[in-house]
Amino acid sequence: MKTIARIIGVIFAMALAGCEDTDRYPLTDAECGPDDPVLQMGSGDCYVPPMIGGI
Repeated sequence: MKTIARIIGVIFAMALAGCEDTDRYPLTDAECGPDDPVLQMGSGDCYVPPMIGGI
């Protein structure tokens, strides 16, 4: 049952990501400007180092 719920959650998250508007911030709904520094960010700027030693 948990597996089905996880699959549905992943599908739902992918569907929401597909509807993303790139001209506005998703949380504040503020409009993005052409000189907005966030537009220059890449995936390397969001690197999260792996946890050492586990939980």
